[in-house]
Amino acid sequence: MRSICLLSFAVVLLGTSLGLAQSQTAHPIVFIDGNGSEPEAARATQHIHRDDQTMELARNLLKACPEISITRKEDAAGLDYRLLFNRGDEYGLFKNAESQIMLLDRDKNVLYSSKQGTVPRAAKDGCKAILADWKRRRPERSPDSPLWNIQDPK
Repeated sequence: MRSICLLSFAVVLLGTSLGLAQSQTAHPIVFIDGNGSEPEAARATQHIHRDDQTMELARNLLKACPEISITRKEDAAGLDYRLLFNRGDEYGLFKNAESQIMLLDRDKNVLYSSKQGTVPRAAKDGCKAILADWKRRRPERSPDSPLWNIQDPK
């Protein structure tokens, strides 16, 4: 009886771990940074008026791109992409600023770079680039979306 319980527990544990492994490959895991450059370079550079836009980028990505998982952990297991965001200085009568976005693969090769006017447009542009590359590299992926990107119905 005891061996049957242990065997059942082992089967359940194995099934759970296989399910987690499958869910990790079902969608891209993206590290985001709104400092405007690679994290190592951003830490080494001192800016007087530096404004970290990571929270703004995360908010917009959660709305525009629920198919991806966002992380701030640079060495996250299964990390697929790095999405770097730079918000330029405001200028002009209406205080406009250009938003730049750069997509890197896990080996830090540049896959895409763009300059958009607003943060939401830059987030959507980055999302399109991620999903296009993800689809090209992993055509067998399932359409499951991560549970932690579920949006508030407001």
